[in-house]
Amino acid sequence: MRYYLARWELDTDVAGGYWRAPASGVVGLVDLRPLAAQGTLLTVDGYGFFAYPGTVDPGLLVDEIDLGGDLNGAIQNKKQVETAFGVVLTGTTIKDVLWELLTTESDPKGLTGPKPIIPGVNLNLELRLGGHSVIRSERFDIDTAPHRLQVIEVIQEDYRGMRDEAMKHLAQDSRSETHLRFLTVQEQKYGTDYRTFIPADLPDEGKKPIGTSFADSFNRADNVDLNDVDTGKLKNGSAGTWQWAEVLGAGEVSSNQFRRESGSIVYARCEDDLSSADHFCEGDTSTVATGSEKQWGPCARFASAANTSYMFQRRFSDPLSSAILRLRKTITGSRTNLGASDITQTAAVGEKIECRINGSTLSGEHDDVEKDSITDTAITGGTRGGIYMTGTQGDVLVDDWFCEDISAAGVVGGAYYQQYHAHVIAA
Repeated sequence: MRYYLARWELDTDVAGGYWRAPASGVVGLVDLRPLAAQGTLLTVDGYGFFAYPGTVDPGLLVDEIDLGGDLNGAIQNKKQVETAFGVVLTGTTIKDVLWELLTTESDPKGLTGPKPIIPGVNLNLELRLGGHSVIRSERFDIDTAPHRLQVIEVIQEDYRGMRDEAMKHLAQDSRSETHLRFLTVQEQKYGTDYRTFIPADLPDEGKKPIGTSFADSFNRADNVDLNDVDTGKLKNGSAGTWQWAEVLGAGEVSSNQFRRESGSIVYARCEDDLSSADHFCEGDTSTVATGSEKQWGPCARFASAANTSYMFQRRFSDPLSSAILRLRKTITGSRTNLGASDITQTAAVGEKIECRINGSTLSGEHDDVEKDSITDTAITGGTRGGIYMTGTQGDVLVDDWFCEDISAAGVVGGAYYQQYHAHVIAA
């Protein structure tokens, strides 16, 4: 095994440009770029941490820094790493230096480097690397963790953004209280007073009860307007009146399913908020199609005012037995492949595709079986779910879309999930 820091490489597909690991054969990666570099296709800035089975030709890795071949061994070229990130590092092994860059030397605002690792609902900090699984894990204590201040600042900035969004809505609209439900989640998660997570320059407005889910079976008449009627939509297990927003392109309802209506790429977002940024989003593939230009994926941590989210993407192929799954993120419209490699998984009608984000652990499931899991720290505060789709109109259809908070016990799929899927199965 060989480990490098290097620049990300720009590639293209049917949906346009996207960032990917340089060279071929990468088995694990972690994105260490500032947010601005992740959100543009115009400039190459920042680094990724890349693991390969063996030595890579330096000509294939732009600005490469060879770190050595043993995660637990002495790091090579440490001074170059310090210069690249403008920090002084205390770690002596590759693993410890990577951990340091994502904890005590992280940037809560993502201006100069990566944001910090955030714990999941069970307060576990995990650093996951493809080809290695979890390479470091430890319990996070809000009072004693070495990078507690970075984590608190991230949460405070996320709260600030949620509050700004909440101020746009009338008092009777549940979106006017998203930031207050978010505070309840943080208090329960970290076991400390919710006021810890309010920036010093903002008032204490209290907190609100939590527990949210959204679903859409699309069981309504065909229409190019996803919101013509609300039949098929649920909120917290009951009939819902929330709206879809077509962030890019346009979707439509056809034969009680979601499909692309116009635009080469479609991003549709649920315009209502979960209580937590730790949540999952899923949907069922209801029509399969051959051809790699035909893709869809459920989106999680979708930002309320930007085309920013995580997704677990289904890309079809010919034959369908060669279809793939992969984890991706979109930062202000710019996409990055996060999975170290594409996962071959036969596409089938009725398959369930799920994207789950818990702390800084992003994972994807196919029919309730986890297929990939990585660490990414870029998107922290999104509380909405959505759908991504590309391809010819009608080639790909999706049904039974659902998203819900991950419970404090870390269980994916709470009471609303069980209620909704009992309804779907009965139907």
